[in-house]
Amino acid sequence: MPVVVLTGTRQTGKGTLAEHLVPEPRRYHTLDDLDVLDVARRDPEALVSGSQPNRSIT
Repeated sequence: MPVVVLTGTRQTGKGTLAEHLVPEPRRYHTLDDLDVLDVARRDPEALVSGSQPNRSIT
């Protein structure tokens, strides 16, 4: 399954860029959410498989 990681300093427009580059809704995880960060550390496969709650870019 393809995964894209968009990294950079805080508040520089990464989320806005992702919203404008992707024409249809996609799953989106932010590691600013400490619960998501915990899952990413403990079980990254569960995170990308979709078995964890996520936000959609619309």
